[in-house]
Amino acid sequence: MNKYEKIVLWIVLSIILALQIIIVILVRRTPTGPPPAVVSSPVSLFGSPPPASAPPSLPAAPSTPLQKPELPDPLAKGALVLQGHCGQCHVVPAPKQHTAAQWSDVLRKKRKIMQPQPRVGLFGGGAQLPPPSAAEWHELEVYLRRHAAN
Repeated sequence: MNKYEKIVLWIVLSIILALQIIIVILVRRTPTGPPPAVVSSPVSLFGSPPPASAPPSLPAAPSTPLQKPELPDPLAKGALVLQGHCGQCHVVPAPKQHTAAQWSDVLRKKRKIMQPQPRVGLFGGGAQLPPPSAAEWHELEVYLRRHAAN
């Protein structure tokens, strides 16, 4: 076996070892047992049952954690912007999640974050997610402020 063959063999074995380590890590992170929504008895962070004086457990989470909230006036322009743009990156927020003043602050921050940026994928694809237009931002803010919490 010459020097180059040894180098290639070493690289191949290193890649195989790295892949095995990644698989072990992923397997250890995979949860086992029933999902949290169907656990029959509450368990503390340390795995033991909570003391008898603990408050009752919270109701189980919905079976589809990313379901859209019921939006007031769902066909309004602002609701469509909310579902189309905000729902690209995170769960669509309910308008009652914030007060009108808080929504103005949230939208100001989001507008700063949502500047057009190239999104580089795993294989180098560079698609752009366009932010809402000025008119869409206005419709979104009017909608959220109109339906905000008091």
